[in-house]
This record gives sequence, structure tokens and C-alpha cells, in this order.
Amino acid sequence: MTYSKTGRELLRWVTLSALVSVSAWAQANSNSATPGEGSVCLMAVTPPGTGEKSLANPAGGNLIKQYTVRIDSLPSVLGLPDKGVPLPPLPLGMSHVVRVFGDGKQVESFRFRFEDFSTDELCLVFDDFYVTWKLENCEDAGTWGTCRSRHRLPWVQAKSCEVVGKRIVTVRRERAVEYYLDYQIRYMAEGREFTKYVGSGLVPSSQEPSSESLKLLPKDCRYAIRYHPGLPHKAEVSPRQN
Repeated sequence: MTYSKTGRELLRWVTLSALVSVSAWAQANSNSATPGEGSVCLMAVTPPGTGEKSLANPAGGNLIKQYTVRIDSLPSVLGLPDKGVPLPPLPLGMSHVVRVFGDGKQVESFRFRFEDFSTDELCLVFDDFYVTWKLENCEDAGTWGTCRSRHRLPWVQAKSCEVVGKRIVTVRRERAVEYYLDYQIRYMAEGREFTKYVGSGLVPSSQEPSSESLKLLPKDCRYAIRYHPGLPHKAEVSPRQN
């Protein structure tokens, strides 16, 4: 088969366009997570505002002009005022360290695990009113700043729920010790059994509970359990609304 000069030029143009499209797709997805990895997106950071801080002017009076974020040993990423910035993928099943720098000085740091969230797509959010940072599931973090979760997953309600155990969480205050009670919840999802600890919601005690009291378990599981398909181990557990 032979081509005219015009046909050869058209074929060359189509081939070049395809190569450019593939290259652009690869570059755009260079920070996309693959199975076994999670993603973090740095949401847009509101710059300092003038005037007094208020609910109507949450960034008023803030001092730091520029924030950068570093996770583990990855390169630092600059927070932008008008759009979100995807960070390189991170492995699941391990703890990660987030360090936040304001105008070159570290102002906050914390650890996190993807297993503590209901999805593996997280957004790092700056609260301009309280001047604090936190991680949220992207679907819960809002859409401002272009940090949107890649997958809008539906929720599935677990049909079975049972309280199978208790544990005491000791919190030491400056002048006292408080004992909080957690319930161990067992639920079935996607043909498998899972357990998860959740706060009982009871008022903490100033006296350590006896071993006998720990054997008494509620008969009713008053918790709503929901999860994303394929992620039943990351279920969200919350008190059921009557």
C-alpha cells in the first residue's frame, strides 16, 4: 500500500498526536496511586488576610505567608492558594510522618496510617481559622482546592453487629487519671468477619474498673457500620441515631 505526499503527512501528524497524548497522560498520572499504595492531596492553602480574625474572616491576622509539606523523606511540596497539589503515592500498611513548615520553620508534625481511614485517598487540610492541619478522606474534605477523590465510592451498611469485648483506655491528666471504656465490635461484611474498637460514649471514670465489670457486655449493638465496597476492613463505626 502506498500513500500520497498528503496522506503521508496526515499519517505522520496522527502518529505524533497520539504520542503526545500518551506522554501527557503518563505525566498527569505520575502521582496516581496503584494497588498497594495510597494517595495524599495537599488542599489549597488560604493566604493570610487583613483585619481581625472572625468566622467571616477566618484567615485574618494569620502570620505565615507560605507553607510547605513533607511526608517521610519525600521532597517538600509547596501549598498553593488556588488549587490542590497531589503528593507522590505512599505505601499502605505502614506509618507515615507529615511535617509542615511555615516560612521555612517546622510548625507541626504528626503520624498517620491509611488503615485509620475509610479510604486510601486522603486530603491534607489547612484550617485557616484555628491555624491547624489535619488529614481527612477527600470525599469529606469538600471540593474547594481541586482536591477531589479519584473514585466516588458508594457506602454499604453492614447488616450484623455485636459487642464482643471491652478495653480500658487510661488517660493521665495533670492532676488526675481518667479511665475511658471502648467496646470491641464484631461485624460481617462481604462474607468475612471483622472486629474494631470504638468509643463507648460513656462518661470516663476516675476509678479503674474492676475485671468483673469488664465481663458485662451490652446486649444491643447500638452502632451503625458502613464501608466502601472492597474496603470492609476500613469501616466507619458511629452511634446509631434513634
